[in-house]
Amino acid sequence: MSRYRFDWHANSVEVDLSTQVLEIEVAEHESFHTARGRTDLEQVPVSPSDPSLGTISVVPSHLGPRLYAKLSDIPDRGSWAPAQAFAVKARAFDEGLLATVESLVGRGTQSLAGGDGRVQGLKRYLLSPSDSEAERLVKALQGERQPPEGKSLIDDVIQRIRDERLDTTPGPHAAVSDYQLHALATLLVPERPPEAGRLVVGPQYRAVLESQFRGLSVQERESRLRKVESLPVQGQMPLPLRVAPRLSIEPLAEHYRRCAETYRFLRQVLEESLGEDALASVQRALPEGQKDESLWDELVWMEQLFRGAHVIARDELGVEATHEVDLPVVSLTRQWLQTWMLDSDIQADTRRVVPLEFDKSRGLTRAIAVMGFLNATVEARFRQVPQIRVFKRGSDLLADVEPTILSAQYNTLSPVAEEVYVRAVPAPFAFRELCDTHCSREAILRVLQA
Repeated sequence: MSRYRFDWHANSVEVDLSTQVLEIEVAEHESFHTARGRTDLEQVPVSPSDPSLGTISVVPSHLGPRLYAKLSDIPDRGSWAPAQAFAVKARAFDEGLLATVESLVGRGTQSLAGGDGRVQGLKRYLLSPSDSEAERLVKALQGERQPPEGKSLIDDVIQRIRDERLDTTPGPHAAVSDYQLHALATLLVPERPPEAGRLVVGPQYRAVLESQFRGLSVQERESRLRKVESLPVQGQMPLPLRVAPRLSIEPLAEHYRRCAETYRFLRQVLEESLGEDALASVQRALPEGQKDESLWDELVWMEQLFRGAHVIARDELGVEATHEVDLPVVSLTRQWLQTWMLDSDIQADTRRVVPLEFDKSRGLTRAIAVMGFLNATVEARFRQVPQIRVFKRGSDLLADVEPTILSAQYNTLSPVAEEVYVRAVPAPFAFRELCDTHCSREAILRVLQA
């Protein structure tokens, strides 16, 4: 049974999560706090008739919400880690892993058990950086033809997943990209996972999850009880008992489980192709230097990170309490959650323009512009209030207390990456300067395509 306890005044409060149903919906698109720091704000007089009153900063009507360069830049609201924290960590790991595997293969196949045959098998399972999930689906749907002007083929992919014409379940000959797409597909159908009965997704939050799918697919490929808390007391008047949803991560349990399965599959493929000894002898390549841990250890760690996230999300939704066998992976994930914003992979600025091909008919280069992250504040509230029991401390006697039920707010993010046609592909440094100057998606695309 999923539950947590905390001390309140002279009582002990127990909240039974197995009796709750949560609803999550977007609370606001952009607040005063998320507008701070923008460089594209207009200065508007407080009173045109009295200049001495000064000016205020406002977001021009033709600009959209601010984009953030890094997850560590987002406003601090709530205490959960957004799903993008796991996604960004995974992306950085995957890029370093690919570079390291290429280096291993580049040393020659003579030292690898199975030689060229195993290397060819490895290539069948792994994607090259230019062959993304969305790209392969587009080719399967419409061959090599370019999309018509103003049309987006990703819309067709999304619709096919939703109406089940496109089954993303990996088959016996699946590649890593198939597992990645299967994990992303849960973002489009939040009503289907096993834990859906505990979580109602509002229409605006559903749109945020779709944005996460678009951004990720386009770019490319504690124990059961929480820590006891004490509420402060002012004089002799006890504060009211307040109970609100408690989430330490964005509650996308099935997504995390499928991500863990992706890393299990990837580890097995690499072990069969390169051998465990080879993976244990190298470290993941980084833009500067390399990790201290072996690639093998990191592969195991990544799988455990997502397995722990899956268990935590199910526990916090009240679907299933954490079993003793899962405590090690939960401990690993919670340890990372304590300092995830300090992770070097999370702090990396990944904004860039990636060229795909030169379109002779347009005389322009087709590219992917990775512009940052769009923040949305979401509100979690009880659709069905959990059973709350208040005991007199040190006894089993119930206290007659009526709790105040509150909602909780958190930040979630969507990566913003779009296909554009440009005359010249800007260098990463120049593109980041452009993004910092113009802040919003609309303004960045307008300047990029000018």
